[in-house]
Amino acid sequence: MAGLLLSVGPDGRITGPASITYNDPWPCRNGAFGSQGIQGVVMHTMVGNLPDTVTLFNNPAAQVSAHFGIDQAGNIHQFGPIGKGWIAWRKRPGTTPGTRSSTPTTGTHIIR
Repeated sequence: MAGLLLSVGPDGRITGPASITYNDPWPCRNGAFGSQGIQGVVMHTMVGNLPDTVTLFNNPAAQVSAHFGIDQAGNIHQFGPIGKGWIAWRKRPGTTPGTRSSTPTTGTHIIR
């Protein structure tokens, strides 16, 4: 099977031949607008499941998010837009020196 080709719609949502759900509310509360452009992709591995990740990323007290979550079956959940200046909060303030990353990247969490 050839690779899947996904595209970005005018609202920043990815579309294409994949199982894709979008965060409600759109975009995720744990993020902010202000990026000038994406400079890379950061991949993380999370222990747990996608529904629990969606709940965590929509909890304002958690202060963490990503652009995408991908579960073990390959289902994609998009938390925020691509190409619209939305910044996912990959690190909670105070958890590591330097708190949040200042480099605009797309964060993707893979569920193990």
